[in-house]
Amino acid sequence: PERLLKIIEEFQLYRLDDYYNSQLRYGGPESLARDMKISSGYNPFVARQVEKRNGSRAFFAKKGDSYEQIATEFSLRKGAIYRYNDVAKGDSPEPGEIVYLQRKRGSAPRGNNFHTLRKGESLWSVAQWYGVRMSALCRKNRIHPGEEPETGQQISLRKKVRR
Repeated sequence: PERLLKIIEEFQLYRLDDYYNSQLRYGGPESLARDMKISSGYNPFVARQVEKRNGSRAFFAKKGDSYEQIATEFSLRKGAIYRYNDVAKGDSPEPGEIVYLQRKRGSAPRGNNFHTLRKGESLWSVAQWYGVRMSALCRKNRIHPGEEPETGQQISLRKKVRR
């Protein structure tokens, strides 16, 4: 029994309970292995605290992370990870930044209609926090790509603003 407990702890197999008890459903053991990347022998979900943000899988970057390394770790195309996070090729995430593993949504979750831009925030940081694509935020707020709103400006997260 001690050896079994050691294996469960060492490989964090108790986290499979979270998977089974969540709303996620799967078709059988094959899709479970595919979904959790166990078939390759390495499960990045154990090493990273992946969560759903506005319906897309995401996690907080650690020191030394790069988008290319993350793409490899999660079996994503390198170009896709840059698109998902609205960043230029060659950029690297800062520790503590949110990194998306899927395409972000076009609007923020219900109940998040507006965000007032605070000092040090950018349109990109707002997009990352709420899990909304930059192009959608620009369109909703009638902001040209590359423009930055001013501190204190209210950013619409769900509907297009009127002129």
